[in-house]
Amino acid sequence: MPLLHSLRAQLVGLLGGGLLLVLIVAAACFLALGQGLGQYRSLVEETIRVATQVDAANVEFKVQVQEWKNVLIRGANPANHDRYWRSFQNHEAQVQQRLEAAAATARQMGDTDLLRQIEGLRTEHQRMGQAGGCQGGWNPGHAASNEARGSF
Repeated sequence: MPLLHSLRAQLVGLLGGGLLLVLIVAAACFLALGQGLGQYRSLVEETIRVATQVDAANVEFKVQVQEWKNVLIRGANPANHDRYWRSFQNHEAQVQQRLEAAAATARQMGDTDLLRQIEGLRTEHQRMGQAGGCQGGWNPGHAASNEARGSF
């Protein structure tokens, strides 16, 4: 009996071919899984980077608020007022820079909803900083400002 016509040879060939096909499919699945895992890792790292940048902006904002309080509470002396006001402005700029970095990361991620939220936060922070008017809305030589200072 020729080898090609034996039932045994046909079964071995069929099983060998099937096994080879399963190995090829498994290798393709492992490659796809590796790529998916890399994309997932990148997504998580970018999300953590945005969260870290926003947290840093939050900390800067808290310091900025403290400097605003210093302007109101300790700013009766013009030298102190100028020092605390400059510090307030420096922290305000730091908050904006950190939020811009977070927005750039969100833009890079392609997350339009997150980008919209960060841009809204930046806009509100800028608007809040501009609302103070003349050096924080408090002038140590102005009677109304001194009256307002007494209420704190």
